[in-house]
Amino acid sequence: GWWLLDPTNINVNATGTAYNPFDHSFLLPVGTANISAASINSALSNVVLTASNNINFNTDVNIANSGVGVYAYAGNTISLLNNSITTNGGHVAFDAGISININNSAITTNGGDIRLTASRLIGSSDVKIQNSSFMSGGGNIDIYGKSDVVLSGNSKFGTNGGDFKAETSLLGTLQSTGTTVNTTGGSTPGSISASDILDWNITQNEFGNNNNWYSGANGGKITISAGNVKQSNNNCFKAGGTGTCAGVPDPGPTSIAITITAPDQF
Repeated sequence: GWWLLDPTNINVNATGTAYNPFDHSFLLPVGTANISAASINSALSNVVLTASNNINFNTDVNIANSGVGVYAYAGNTISLLNNSITTNGGHVAFDAGISININNSAITTNGGDIRLTASRLIGSSDVKIQNSSFMSGGGNIDIYGKSDVVLSGNSKFGTNGGDFKAETSLLGTLQSTGTTVNTTGGSTPGSISASDILDWNITQNEFGNNNNWYSGANGGKITISAGNVKQSNNNCFKAGGTGTCAGVPDPGPTSIAITITAPDQF
């Protein structure tokens, strides 16, 4: 089932109105809805938050029931700052017209997918993740920003066998600095894919520094696609084997896509 909430702005707060799925739908009048996180935590069906302007998660969300997810759709911005969202196997999906901002926060799904999309027909759209943790527990992590995807500040992405993908559009820029991507675990290989049609981190003329991306002993494929990949510092991309990337030489510049299969590293 689906629970649909649709005002102009949505704030998910520690206290607020408990929405009733039979009383609130896409027919809600304009205005700001302050929703109690407790009413989301106890939801029996998927929670869909739809706002024509912004959605702000101002407190932790911890959904108890198995398979129940959170789907947030905003015309402008979705923000998760200094808080966390946890599900018991349910998906977490953010779809924003202009931007998705996640800082010092965590999303944990215990088997559900994590999907972040910022895309609109006219104008820029970006996804920015800083100093945050995404753990899907077997689900996939999929990040798309039409203009920019920026991963930074010791952010960590773990899938336990699920796939990880980050990509931009034809005119977009993919930037990653100080991140860890680990698809180790699960019964099947988790792959890693990063796609930037023009340049990886073109604004800084480099990969970005101190990235550590590996698929672990099960050896999922790693693909880095960009029009021009620059020389970088302290980066590692490793498919297969055990452990992390310590001691692997930095990637050199290249103008072709990089595909790494077990037991290779780059």
